[in-house]
Formats: sequence, C-alpha cells, structure tokens
Amino acid sequence: MDKFKSNIKTQKFTVTSPEQMQKLGSEIADTVCGGNVILLSGELGAGKTVISKGIAKGLGVTAPVVSPTFTIMNEYFGRIKFCHFDAYRLADADEACGAGLADFIGNPECVCAVEWWENIQPLFYGLKTIHIKITKVDDDTREVVVEQ
Repeated sequence: MDKFKSNIKTQKFTVTSPEQMQKLGSEIADTVCGGNVILLSGELGAGKTVISKGIAKGLGVTAPVVSPTFTIMNEYFGRIKFCHFDAYRLADADEACGAGLADFIGNPECVCAVEWWENIQPLFYGLKTIHIKITKVDDDTREVVVEQ
C-alpha cells in the first residue's frame, strides 16, 4: 500500500483486511493536524470504526478505541486530542450543537473523525476536511477513496 500523500487530492485503495484498514488510517493520521475533520462515509459494517482505530493509533493514542454509537463522541489523547463521533442517532446539526459537539469540530487542539457526518453536514462548511468513503466490495474487500 502506498503511503498517503497530502499533496494528492484523491486516492483510491483496495483493502482486504482489518489490519490493512488500520494501517491506512495510521498513514492518513501522519498527514493531519489540529483542526482537521475526517468525514467517514460507508454503510453499516463497512469499516468506518476500523479506519478510525488506525487514525487514533497514528495520532499516538494507546487506549482502546471503540465505536461511539451510543455515546455519540469518544475522546482520546495522543500527540494531539482525537475526537471520534458517530452522528447516526443525531437528527440534525442543531441537535449536535446542543450536545456540545460543535465545540470540538474544527478546534485546532484536536483532530475529529465523524461517522454518519451527513446527518450534521452544516457543521462542516468552511472547515478543512478529508472525506473517506468506504465501499464494501465483498465480505473481505473494501474500496477506500480518500479526498482532500
């Protein structure tokens, strides 16, 4: 797998294992800085949380990373704070703001990864985002498109 290059606007990867997905996430983490927001798209079970684990590892997080489905946000500490959101249960951006998520999104002291970001899309206007779209090809294979 080629190292993610920040000067390339769009890259496509074929991933055939959770380990490869985490490695790709770790490589992406090498290209981000505080205030960046990573928007994760893909159906249930596509690998959004798996790539988030790799991003966290690449940011120096040593704590176990788990899906924030029921908590909406999990916060981790590494070389920079990593905030992992799951907006699946949120109705809209107003609900996300009411939950305090807007305090983290785009904050220069953290990197955010947001699953189901489409539910709260207005919060991301004008921010530096990286969009990662994960598509299931079959039970083991995923196509990952990274756009900056």
